[in-house]
Amino acid sequence: MQLHENTTAPLMEREAEASLSSVLALLADGGPVETVSLVATKPSIDSAGAAQLANALRASAAAAGGGGSVRKLDLSYNDLGPAGATRIAEVLRTDRGIATLDLGYNDICDAGVTAVAEALRDHNDSCTAVNLYGNRIKGPGVEALVEALGAERCAVRELDISCNGMGVGAAGAAHIAAALARGAGRNRLEVLYVYGNRLGAEGAALLAGALRANSALRELDVSDNGVGAAGATELASALRANASLQKLNLGFNAIGPEGAAALEEAVREANFELREVGGLGNGNGVGEAGREAIEALLARNAALAAARAVRSHMAAFRVHRFWRDVCYDPRFAHARARLLRIHGGGGSRRASIFDEAEAAAVLDT
Repeated sequence: MQLHENTTAPLMEREAEASLSSVLALLADGGPVETVSLVATKPSIDSAGAAQLANALRASAAAAGGGGSVRKLDLSYNDLGPAGATRIAEVLRTDRGIATLDLGYNDICDAGVTAVAEALRDHNDSCTAVNLYGNRIKGPGVEALVEALGAERCAVRELDISCNGMGVGAAGAAHIAAALARGAGRNRLEVLYVYGNRLGAEGAALLAGALRANSALRELDVSDNGVGAAGATELASALRANASLQKLNLGFNAIGPEGAAALEEAVREANFELREVGGLGNGNGVGEAGREAIEALLARNAALAAARAVRSHMAAFRVHRFWRDVCYDPRFAHARARLLRIHGGGGSRRASIFDEAEAAAVLDT
C-alpha cells in the first residue's frame, strides 16, 4: 500500500534518523507533522513508549480541534504488544486526522487488534488504511476486525492482515468472506492482503464465494496460502461473476497447470476487468506458455479499460459542450425553457440530471 510521505517535516522522512524523542519534540512544538514513521527503532518502542506517543498525539489533535496534522502513523517492527496497541487505539477514538495506521510486526495479538477494531467501529471515521500483518492474530481478532468493517462509521478501505499463519486459516477466511459478501454500504474494502495465512483450498473457496457477490474489492493478495489447483479453480470460477477485481496475487500457491488453465478460461470467456495476476511464475508450477496466455488476456482487459476511459471522457466532453450551448447560445432558448419545465428550474444541476440521450432529445424538441 503506497502512501504519500511527509513533506512538511523532513526529519520524519529519514527513518534511520527518526527517534521517539524527536517525534515527541516535534509534536510538542505544535508544527505540522504529516507522517510519523518510527519503523524498527533502536531502542524499540514498547508499551511505555506507545503511551508517551499516544499522549503527544492526543494533545496535538486536541490543539487542532480534534483533527491532528498526522496523516500516516507507522510503528511497524517494534515491541508495542497488546498494551501499546491499546494506547494507540485510544488515539483513534479522538483523532480525526490519521488516515493510515501501520502496526505490523508488533506482537499485539488478539487483545491489541480488538482494541484497534473497537476504535474503528465506534469512534473513528478517518482511518482508511490499516496494516496489521505479522501480529499472531487468531479467530477473536479477525472476528473483531470483521465486525468493525461492517460498522457505518468505519472508513477502512485497505486492510493488511498477512503473515498471521495458523491464526487466520480457513476459519479466519470464513469471517473475512462474510465481510466481503455484505451488501453495498456495509463493506467498503477495496484492497485486502491476506498472504501467508495458510488459508488452503478451503479458505480460497470461502473467499471465492464472497467474491461472486462483491462489487467493491479491487485488489486481493492470497499469495503463499497453499490454495493449490483446487483453490485456484474456485477463485477462477468467482472471476466469472466478479466485475470489480483488477489485481489478484497468487504467488507461491502451487496452482499448477490445472489452476492456470481454469484462470485462463475464466478470463478469456467471462472476465474483462482483471488486469494483473501477480506471482504466476513464482512457486506455482505454471509453464511459460500458460503464464503468457493469461498475461495476453490481461493485456486485452487493460486495453478495454483504457478504451472505456476514453469513451467516458468524450461523453463528458459532449455533455459539457451541450450545457455550454444551452446556457449561452441564443439558438437554444427553447431547450433552456424545456429543461426548466422538466427539472423545475434545476438547470444548474447539469449532467447529474440527465444523460446524452436526454440531451439529444431536448435539442431535437
